[in-house]
Amino acid sequence: MSRHIILAVGISFLLVVGRGNLFGEKSSMVKEKTVVYYAGPRSVVTYANLGNVYANEGEYDLAVTCYKKALEIDPKFSYSYFNLGNIYYKKGYSGTAISCYKKAISLNPRLRDAHRNLGIIYEDVRQFDKAIACYSAALSLDDNSAEEYHARLAGVAYKRGRWRLAVLLYRRTMSKNPSAETKNNLAYVYADHATNLEELNEAQKLVDEALQAEPRNANFLDTKGWMLYKFGRLPSANIYLTKASAISPDNEEIRRHLELVRSKLLVRENHTI
Repeated sequence: MSRHIILAVGISFLLVVGRGNLFGEKSSMVKEKTVVYYAGPRSVVTYANLGNVYANEGEYDLAVTCYKKALEIDPKFSYSYFNLGNIYYKKGYSGTAISCYKKAISLNPRLRDAHRNLGIIYEDVRQFDKAIACYSAALSLDDNSAEEYHARLAGVAYKRGRWRLAVLLYRRTMSKNPSAETKNNLAYVYADHATNLEELNEAQKLVDEALQAEPRNANFLDTKGWMLYKFGRLPSANIYLTKASAISPDNEEIRRHLELVRSKLLVRENHTI
């Protein structure tokens, strides 16, 4: 269920801006990859930005080389450790990524995105106390992104089985222009754990608002279908879950929900024969 309770905000790279043109002209395309020619001074900023270009093109090994070159020039350049952490995370080396993020934070404790990305990894590996500490640190450094961090904290609370706390945190994010993701997340928690009709009705209202904003979002359609299943409206649940499955056919949770609803429908049909 974790896909419902994490905002769709992934690991991103920090751009370091320097003076002058740091890169030469791009070639057209070589093997469907953009090639950037080095044409600037051998500086930390040059290598850091060149690494970002390679990273965004998926040329991770070249990006790593550039970030390490930047660190050879300035071993205390926190942004290169941060971006190395991003690369290692994308390549599946969570342990190395954690070390890089920690190093970046030790050099620059106010590097908000390093706290955030470190929290994402800790949440992935279910070290929830550490994830909470990281998200809380990021929140303290950026009030403008409070919705994201409260939502991430709510996601951790939900994974720990504290769904009432998750509800409280999601509600906190909804005080200012809540996103469709937040509405869907809260609706899903209610759909999964609601103890009364009032909470289920609120879940229905929230997911309808989310779907109005993004009618082809598979997660939102799944939440709607799951909520209808909880109401006992199996045919309608089947419609929404079928749409969700068509949009995201490899999503195991959507497939599991759809199989459950269809099995219930089959039992109902057999009883009416």
